[in-house]
Amino acid sequence: MVLRPALVEALPLLRGALDGMIEDREGLRLHIIEADNGLDIALSGGLKPGFETQVRLAQTAEAAGWARLTHDERPVAVREQPWLGLGQASVPLPQRAFLQPSEDGQAILQTLVLAAIPDEVGLVLDLYSGHSTFALPLAERGHRVAAYEGAAPAISALEAAAREAGFSGLTATTRDLNAWPVSGAALRDAGAVVIDPPRAGAKAQCEALAQDGPSTIVAVSCNPSTFARDARILRDGGYDL
Repeated sequence: MVLRPALVEALPLLRGALDGMIEDREGLRLHIIEADNGLDIALSGGLKPGFETQVRLAQTAEAAGWARLTHDERPVAVREQPWLGLGQASVPLPQRAFLQPSEDGQAILQTLVLAAIPDEVGLVLDLYSGHSTFALPLAERGHRVAAYEGAAPAISALEAAAREAGFSGLTATTRDLNAWPVSGAALRDAGAVVIDPPRAGAKAQCEALAQDGPSTIVAVSCNPSTFARDARILRDGGYDL
């Protein structure tokens, strides 16, 4: 019920193209994104090797007009680089990019996050930035932004989008924030922090924020239990929720 029509329409085409081709007892994994210029489909798992499999998949992708189809990181059919618009910026999507579940949900989150950060704040840190759900909109509003994310392909996509949009005040760094959280002077120099960790939360990073964080922290979470733990760390450090 929550899938966009283009995703639903792709399923029978994929079933037909893959009929008799799956050799993995665990089945085949599909990661499908509706980019702004078509579907980006990444397959992973055992497929029958050989020319027939590749041709059948490529012909299906071409007939359907999909932007990109890959199997185990290798291209099968690429019409064009999938991309996603974020305000003035266009993000070239890496394979199996992590997106918000829906465009509407993403817009709501962006509105709430930006509303929580005062206009006069100069530097904003975007921690666990992904490919930039928040960093690019913040840069477009005029803030200087330092984005940190553990996935190198997401940082590469963010940097490419920032360059194309002319956001010279945005920097992006690949960094495992669970093992190496941003701390000390890097936090004290910021006017605000946005943090949007994965389901495991951000215990180490929140401990650093509780000690040296700026006056405003905007937290986004998909897991109430780890958010409650992290919020308690910040409360114990003197923040009000």
